Amino acid sequence: MGGVDSSDKSIYHLSCTRQSKKYWKKIFFNMLDIAMFNAYILYFQNLDKPMARDGFVDSVVQELVRKETIPYTLVAGPHQVGPSKKHAIVHLEGKKERVCIICAKNPT
Repeated sequence: MGGVDSSDKSIYHLSCTRQSKKYWKKIFFNMLDIAMFNAYILYFQNLDKPMARDGFVDSVVQELVRKETIPYTLVAGPHQVGPSKKHAIVHLEGKKERVCIICAKNPT
């Protein structure tokens, strides 16, 4: 991370790493830098007039954080509306009991 070979030097120039005591964060940000550099190399090789690397990184970040225009809808699955017929209170001797959530909502 910082100058072992030419690609490492290039990655270090526009690095997103931050100081952290958590080792996994350092590894994550280093892998993110490597992935961004590899993406830029592929982008650079496939275009006649590619943009500069810092502009490329900015455009990728903007695309990742932009809000989608397609609304996200939740798929509703089956859920239990009320207490089932099998629900019953069973008292255990010698133990303190908590109040059941369903019974607390529907006092009878």
